[in-house]
Amino acid sequence: MGRWTVLTVLVGLSAAVLPALAQDGPSDRDGERVQRPSAAPPAGFWPSRRMVELVIDRVTERAGRVYGFDEDQLTQTRALIKERLPAWLEEHRGQIMQVTNDYLEAVLDREAPEPAWVAGWAQRVLPLVDEFNEVVEGLTADMRPLMTDEQQVRLDGTLAAWRVGTNYLTQRLGGWCEGGFDPVTDWYRNPEFRPAEERRMQEVRSAQAQARQEAQGGAVLAAAPAMTPARAAGEKPRASASATVAANDEWAQYVAEFIRRYQLNEDQRASAYKHLKNAQEQRAVYLRRNEERLNEAEARLKAAENDERRIKAQAQVHELRKPLERMFDVLKGRLDQIPTRKQRVAAAQAELESRAKVGATDAGGAPPSESAKEGDGRSR
Repeated sequence: MGRWTVLTVLVGLSAAVLPALAQDGPSDRDGERVQRPSAAPPAGFWPSRRMVELVIDRVTERAGRVYGFDEDQLTQTRALIKERLPAWLEEHRGQIMQVTNDYLEAVLDREAPEPAWVAGWAQRVLPLVDEFNEVVEGLTADMRPLMTDEQQVRLDGTLAAWRVGTNYLTQRLGGWCEGGFDPVTDWYRNPEFRPAEERRMQEVRSAQAQARQEAQGGAVLAAAPAMTPARAAGEKPRASASATVAANDEWAQYVAEFIRRYQLNEDQRASAYKHLKNAQEQRAVYLRRNEERLNEAEARLKAAENDERRIKAQAQVHELRKPLERMFDVLKGRLDQIPTRKQRVAAAQAELESRAKVGATDAGGAPPSESAKEGDGRSR
């Protein structure tokens, strides 16, 4: 809200790049539910495709100066974003416009909204942060192969600062979801808002600076130089070393098996572990925010005394774990893009040979008979 900073940032993201995946309808001013249509509302601002692309051009041009992109890097990065973002925005046009309209209506009212209204709004908006994080993580993961090692270090710092900011945002929205909106310090028209907001923002900026430096290995990077002629001529950047991962992590085990199955080379392994690291960091942020709710839901499931309570608890656990499943699916999708066609053919051939050996062993060292094939379900 102009100076209602958290809402201002969130709505700015919603209008520019976020799908508003509304669950229940928003509340009216006294807390009663109002059902909102999923179609675009009859009024409200919406940028044209050309506006979105011009914004992308300006943002990527500025990023190119920060990272020292050559022409090829800038072109590919710009094309990557334009390929995904405008279509994604259009798909969720109705929801985005409605969330933005609700926000602007609240801002223009001279009276602070009721905590119940803010709770309803925050409950609808909170999933947007998770969705937006997935988009950011996906885009940055796909940008990495285009970057040099130094550019990737710089990107790690930017991502670390971004995650601190979004974590703060989700924590504050989570408090509002529980009715914690305080008009005295959270409403921009009240005199106590400004000093309270300045303190909050200073804490966030300090945490972001620390996270950025830690992610960059303690390095404070100078402005990125322009690419050398050799780079501009098409020198291919190499991926940095593989990330260290926990051996008992199921996602890490999946990646290790994927690498073994397709016999990935050094650069491919580095790419696979970078995707894993990104996914693990995103998962950690989600679990920190939702660990208590997950534990409570799982405890209710374990203690359920009848089918009705068990089904309800199972549904709650499933709903809380869906974002984790979606993150893992995204990770697997990123990995599937790594192997070459030759590696895929070799992996498929190795799997067929392995199955043939198992079949021969089951038949006592001889190929299984036709009747055995039909009986044991291994018919081809």
